[in-house]
Amino acid sequence: MFLPGILADDGVDPTNLGSAFHELAQIMVETQSKVDEKTIDRLCLKNSVPQRAVSRVKQALELWSNSAIRQEALAHDVVIAESPFTLQVDSEYGNYVEGAIDLLAYNKGSKDALVVDYKTGDKGLSATQIYEHHQMQANFYAYVLMLHGFTKVECAFVCVEVEEAGQPHVACYTFDVNHQPRLLREARTCLFAHVVLDIPTRALSGTFDYAIPESFGRDCGCGNNSLGAVFLTGRLLATLWVSQTVCLQV
Repeated sequence: MFLPGILADDGVDPTNLGSAFHELAQIMVETQSKVDEKTIDRLCLKNSVPQRAVSRVKQALELWSNSAIRQEALAHDVVIAESPFTLQVDSEYGNYVEGAIDLLAYNKGSKDALVVDYKTGDKGLSATQIYEHHQMQANFYAYVLMLHGFTKVECAFVCVEVEEAGQPHVACYTFDVNHQPRLLREARTCLFAHVVLDIPTRALSGTFDYAIPESFGRDCGCGNNSLGAVFLTGRLLATLWVSQTVCLQV
């Protein structure tokens, strides 16, 4: 995950590149086939990915397309792209967290679920750093799915720009009755910083930063503050980064 407006070393906005990849990956799930060059170019243009970076998107798609984890996901009876969820929370700042899982797969009649989350970037990080970076998000997804009746959740964070022997690097997390997700302990400092919910959307423009309390990681029982993007009551988009900054974007 990257802070919108902050460019990568190559001058490409990583948020735009990630958005293009996610839209294309969604099409691949829904059609269970590769996307053509025309579609790639169109969605890169739509998401303001510069021409010089289109090759990065294509390479990431190729790595994902030929990956063992994709084949594993597609082998399930039910495969859903951008599976939405709503979680009711007890917070003075809001009552619901809404979001979507990149890819959710499970077999009919089974209480086992596979979650796939695509990650662009992560280049230059060690396997341990990648694992720690996405651990909190994995805990949250598992928590949501277990609330909905699944008893075992495998979370696979697929780093589509980190290649290892022809495969994307995959950070795996397993949760079950004996290894349950760490629950976020205090609603006031967890679940994506609800502090903005009382601000009217019309009062906001552009991008805003809100510093997360230093106790956030400790209160959540996790070593870092990395979380995926979610919609808070459908009004504001919030993302938490390891830098302990939450970005709010209309």
